[in-house]
Amino acid sequence: MIRAIFFYLLLLAVVKPAYSQLNSYDSILVKSDWRTFRVHLPKGYTGSKFYPLLLGLHGGGGSSLQFALSSELSTKADSAGFIVVYPDGKKNPGGIGARTWNAGYCCAGNATSGTDDVGFLSLLLDHLLSNFSIDTNRVYATGHSNGGMMSYRLATELSDRIAAVAISSATMVRNYPFSPKRPVPVIHFHSYKDQNVPYYGGQITGVIPPVHSPPIDSIIQIWSTFDECTLINDTVYKSNTYTEIVFKNGKCESQINLYITHDGGHAWPGGKPGGGPDSDTPSTAIHANYLLWKFFQQHSLNCPTVTASEKLNKDNFRIFPNLLDDIHAFITIELPPGNYELNVYDSMQRRVKHIPYMRGKTIMDCSDLPRGLYMIEGISGKTVVRQKFIKE
Repeated sequence: MIRAIFFYLLLLAVVKPAYSQLNSYDSILVKSDWRTFRVHLPKGYTGSKFYPLLLGLHGGGGSSLQFALSSELSTKADSAGFIVVYPDGKKNPGGIGARTWNAGYCCAGNATSGTDDVGFLSLLLDHLLSNFSIDTNRVYATGHSNGGMMSYRLATELSDRIAAVAISSATMVRNYPFSPKRPVPVIHFHSYKDQNVPYYGGQITGVIPPVHSPPIDSIIQIWSTFDECTLINDTVYKSNTYTEIVFKNGKCESQINLYITHDGGHAWPGGKPGGGPDSDTPSTAIHANYLLWKFFQQHSLNCPTVTASEKLNKDNFRIFPNLLDDIHAFITIELPPGNYELNVYDSMQRRVKHIPYMRGKTIMDCSDLPRGLYMIEGISGKTVVRQKFIKE
């Protein structure tokens, strides 16, 4: 009997799926270099369905761990149901050994020596596709600073594999041919207060050798022209906190969304200070993780676009009471099955509350909200549910 139990436990150990570990640190051999990366599988991951994949690229001098912590993309991956992978840039020679990406003519020794980061990331995609259950039509890239520059390069040179990109505090530092194989949707976040990569162009700080940054407007113009956007420079929202400008109606429903904040600096919007070269205070006017995933849900390698299914005011999404006041300021929320990210918006469409991960029923404190009309939005995968409520 004991022997039978031993063999049963041994069998369980053998067949236990590798994805039971949500976070892992691994490497692949690229020519003569071992290149490292971190994998985060969303909660509830199973190999029985295909998941979107997001590559998260750290800034110059950062690392995969640093970017995972400062961006908090793993939390978003859990609530939205996608795989996020954080590759490491190659260390530069010298005592500091800072990691950078060869995004063109930036940054540092990896750029001047011609490190093949496009080749590394392409091989990494091959490795990930062979080891995890990934939807090849929904592979995305995002990055901060030098990582954002690298994401622009991937959009150019791996456009047949990358469905869309999200850029934070970066520009395009191109010394490579601009020849994407398809229109690529882009969402770009930048702060007017960014001194490292100035919005209006200028020298990028902290980079050796010195690097000049083109104005962000010129980069957006390049992509909107290539994507053949017919509705250009459309100001969707403008306030004293941020401006949203959209270039849309492009070929294959591609579009460019540009968010410019008046707060923050060289940091991931809505995240945490990165420590080191990207340790500015992050913007609180927008939340990059929410916006980029909402954007990515609309785009895949296939045409037409993939859009989230919306269920408005359905019986299985309940909030009560629906009329709050200062005394009765707690609202009960009942959600349909799934793992949801919740956001509350005021009448000006400004986000006033954010709950990154929840399911079932919850009670939310609204005592800090002023009087007015509000919208609760819950997102789970491709499902979006919305309800309005009033506080008087």
